[in-house]
Amino acid sequence: MQPPAHPDAVFASCTHCQFTVPLSVEWVESRQLQQAAIDRRHHEGQERTAEARAKRKQQLVVLFVMGGAVVFTLGLIAVIVGLEMWKNHRRDEEQSAKAAADERVRASLVSQLEPVLSRLREQGCTREVSPVDTVRQRANTELSMSAGGNCWHAVVAAEARIDVRLVAPSGKVVEKQGQASVDFEHCPTETGKHSFSASTEPGGMLAYAMADCAPAFEKHRDDPAKNGLTRAQFRLKSLSDAGCRRVILPPRAVTGEQTLTATMHTGAFCSVLVVSAGSDDTILETTLKSPMGELVASKRSSDMELAACAKVTGDHAVTVTPTNGDYFTLAGMECPRAVARKRGAK
Repeated sequence: MQPPAHPDAVFASCTHCQFTVPLSVEWVESRQLQQAAIDRRHHEGQERTAEARAKRKQQLVVLFVMGGAVVFTLGLIAVIVGLEMWKNHRRDEEQSAKAAADERVRASLVSQLEPVLSRLREQGCTREVSPVDTVRQRANTELSMSAGGNCWHAVVAAEARIDVRLVAPSGKVVEKQGQASVDFEHCPTETGKHSFSASTEPGGMLAYAMADCAPAFEKHRDDPAKNGLTRAQFRLKSLSDAGCRRVILPPRAVTGEQTLTATMHTGAFCSVLVVSAGSDDTILETTLKSPMGELVASKRSSDMELAACAKVTGDHAVTVTPTNGDYFTLAGMECPRAVARKRGAK
């Protein structure tokens, strides 16, 4: 006899004899308890499986979220790094382009200076005070110069307007302006530090060089017609013909401001100072002061005689100031008072 498959059945069927037999209550209850235990274990197994699946799903979600966050963070970092690299690259490109443009401007400005510098070298400006240099917007320097000394050139080039300024020790200002290039020349009449500056528009570039040049007047030093000796000799001969017999200052060619001491005596003779330049462009201002510092005589001309009769015996100060660095001649004679008065003496 085959027991029923369903746990709740209360009859068992005979497959060979075709009749049913009722099952005992104890057996049925035992089967039901067994089936209930099986069902419970099955249900618990399903719950555990479901919980495991839910937990795995939750873990997968967490892993997915974390992985997404990591990927997002890495992507963001990659974007930021890439952006910074791009910015740096652009910055490098811009700086390189600016440097290349500056170099082209620098080369162009330097090439503008070369013809002027070559011309100055041909004229004898062989001593380089400052080599070719380039600066932004403004150049400043101090130069030591001597009155009557060599002339000085500053050659400046820029892409725009140029303003050049030189301040002498006395505060006297010499200025020059130009467009694109300026050749600034100065022949000093003062000794000491001179302040030089050159400027262009804000942000603009300047190229400049400085050269020391023998003044154009240097070739006049030994030329009697150019250094005033011819004129002075003519005046000395006139004084000699008038009765002046003693030369107190032999003629000599000089340049720049001159300060002399003339020892004069009261009496029948007076002094006549001859001051002559070779050109009327050179104006000479001559003064004579007594031993007490009083102005005795003064005159301003390119060719003159300054006559004076001493009121007191002693050293009289003579000063001759030219308007440029050209050569001129100084000479002096002692003359009878009558001759000197005809020449302007008082």
